[in-house]
Amino acid sequence: MPRTKQQNEVIRNRRRDVIVNAAIRVFATLPYNEVTMSAIAREAKCGHSLIYHYFDNIRDLYDSAIEKIIPSFYPIMDFTKLPNQNPEIKFVGFVIYVMRLLKEDSMFPYYVQTFIHSANVGVNLKSSGQTFIKRFIQQAVEMIKNGQKQGKIIDMDAEQIIINLSFTIRGICSSIIFEKKGVINIPEPSTLYLPFLRKE
Repeated sequence: MPRTKQQNEVIRNRRRDVIVNAAIRVFATLPYNEVTMSAIAREAKCGHSLIYHYFDNIRDLYDSAIEKIIPSFYPIMDFTKLPNQNPEIKFVGFVIYVMRLLKEDSMFPYYVQTFIHSANVGVNLKSSGQTFIKRFIQQAVEMIKNGQKQGKIIDMDAEQIIINLSFTIRGICSSIIFEKKGVINIPEPSTLYLPFLRKE
């Protein structure tokens, strides 16, 4: 019996999702300019023609990968925007949330790697993706500056704190991705945030 239009749509969406997830894993492990459709096809275990059926080129696939990643970062953005929350608590919560997702979501290390890579390399994305990444970083910097004004976070350039944190988190993500040891070696969140908090 032939499939219905709805069944075909479900299959189509599932295939597209498999390709996007494979692309995220590849983008997380290779520089953007070294990623090929061949590498993504191997990771997705499909042919090139299937990928081109859904995406025009690497750039189109990259934009779709970023669009899939971004919603995972919405809760962090929402938490850091809470008007009555102490900046120190926001900073600590920010780190705890990221570390928790690294343990709970097997794709999140790839999301983080791709997200940070996009922010650092400055690949031109669709405006919505680039806008979100810039806003996310600005909000994190503002959160740290507010904590510094209240004497809760050390007097280090706020952008440098973000860079230091991102390097540490990328190292943890790389360990999860490349060493295949899962979440065993994920440190406690306090080892990441305590060095930046001012001692009472």
